[in-house]
Amino acid sequence: MKKEYSGADHMRLKNRILMRLSEQGAMVWNNPTGVFYTRTGQPIKVGVPGAADIIGLTARGQALAVEVKTGTGRLSPEQKKWRDVFCAHGGLHIEAHKLEDVEL
Repeated sequence: MKKEYSGADHMRLKNRILMRLSEQGAMVWNNPTGVFYTRTGQPIKVGVPGAADIIGLTARGQALAVEVKTGTGRLSPEQKKWRDVFCAHGGLHIEAHKLEDVEL
């Protein structure tokens, strides 16, 4: 039986990753992107398309970005483009499917 993953699974993994990176001395924060809706239904776009779920700095000062994926999730073309530009500028990009993926 195939396990279905929810937004709650993604949020739980993202929160665990934020804590693990902080424990490793990184300064990290949640980086929400997408479309959100006001109470009246008005759409509001936030963030940069393709940007990673978590942004920050390693303990050594290197720019860090973590894209959190659950289940069989893979990077979209937009996310791959963002990753490639980020890495070209010296950033460290991690695609994390599990907590162990973020050992710095």
